[in-house]
Amino acid sequence: MTEDMEIDEQSDMQSETHETEVDERRNEQMSYSGAVKKSMPQRRERKFKEIDMQWADHVMEKLVRSMKNPFDEEKWHYEQIIEALKNKELLCKFITHKLYTIPTRHEMPKAIQLKFNYQDRSFFRTFTRNTKIMPAYQIEFEAMFDKAIQNYKGKHNITVTNREIRNQINSKI
Repeated sequence: MTEDMEIDEQSDMQSETHETEVDERRNEQMSYSGAVKKSMPQRRERKFKEIDMQWADHVMEKLVRSMKNPFDEEKWHYEQIIEALKNKELLCKFITHKLYTIPTRHEMPKAIQLKFNYQDRSFFRTFTRNTKIMPAYQIEFEAMFDKAIQNYKGKHNITVTNREIRNQINSKI
């Protein structure tokens, strides 16, 4: 029995040494992808350095302080801006005017802003006429639309708008 045990131990030792030799050979022999990876130039990782941006903040402060003129909404009304998007010269003038005037503040209602932030494409498809189940963004949109209609009526001294005008206002909102 002891001889059998000794033989088993020797064969176990031999198989262990054989396995380590096979593993070493595998490490020495490279696969095709390993050889290709070694022959390819090594990528250097860019190290981003912290840049002192105090000068940029200083320039921005000076620019904001130098902007004294408010945005001219009479000269650049919505129709004129849409026209500027079609004409390069007008677009250049519009951008120049925007850069040299105080930025306008048009706050977007929160529910609508969230729809844009999350890129929800079902924005107009989920509108309903039932006021009991109307989503918050639809209520905000309809309030904006009604306000735009009232502004149009006040500006043009009219009491009723037709479908064409409503569609134009809807497209601009």
